[in-house]
Amino acid sequence: MLLRGMNPQILAMDEISEESDLYTVRQIIGCGVGLLATAHASSAEDLTKRSLYRELLRDQVFAKLVVISMENDQRQFTVQALP
Repeated sequence: MLLRGMNPQILAMDEISEESDLYTVRQIIGCGVGLLATAHASSAEDLTKRSLYRELLRDQVFAKLVVISMENDQRQFTVQALP
């Protein structure tokens, strides 16, 4: 009800980690709302080692991946398109 009533354009989630989060993500996407989510992983391949993320990647829930790394004591941001 909140999704439909508030009509957000995008929602942010921190670390999808529970089976119940999958239901929530699907509800968000099903309502046409964009999703920004965080995950602690070194790459898309690293994410596929986790069943929840493997399922979300398989279902193409996310379009892009932003990898944050350190290089010469500076944060580097790399955007990767997901298949």
